[in-house]
Amino acid sequence: MMLSHSRLLHSGCCFHQLVSGHLFNSMSAAANYSADSNASLYKRCSAIGDPKSSVIPVLDQWVDEGKKVDEEELRIIIRDMKIYRRFNHALEISQWMSDKRYIPLSPVDAAWRLRLIYSVYGIDKSESYFDNIAKQLKSYHVYAALLKCYAQERLVEKAEALLRKLVIWVSPDRLIITIFC
Repeated sequence: MMLSHSRLLHSGCCFHQLVSGHLFNSMSAAANYSADSNASLYKRCSAIGDPKSSVIPVLDQWVDEGKKVDEEELRIIIRDMKIYRRFNHALEISQWMSDKRYIPLSPVDAAWRLRLIYSVYGIDKSESYFDNIAKQLKSYHVYAALLKCYAQERLVEKAEALLRKLVIWVSPDRLIITIFC
């Protein structure tokens, strides 16, 4: 249903109603893409607009259909979900990647997941996740991700302690850029 700008304004249509009613009708959109076997995994995951709905059934269905799970496509989906502030969906996909043993976790994946855990659950859960990350995955990226969490929470003492550990990998100037980017 295509409405002109003037008709939208004169009809009293609220932008929120338009968006929630037409663009993010997650149940019907997800069902349409799930039924369409030619739809990409990206389209199927994107069709689920409701943050309370899980993307796991879409991912599992993809595998059940015998389709290949592409590591790079999953990372692109996670990146875009983060951009659109769909942190819960991005976290679900990240966890599905490694929990289903399709794709081994890299240090960058661990850093992304730490930030997603922070966005969804807060600083306590992200610190707990950091403490349980395997030593071989604890790279500069993971420490920098935790540092960003500390900066957002304004936890100065914890940030300073972590900065002392990070100086091993990188110059202090780059660390400051990392915090603000």
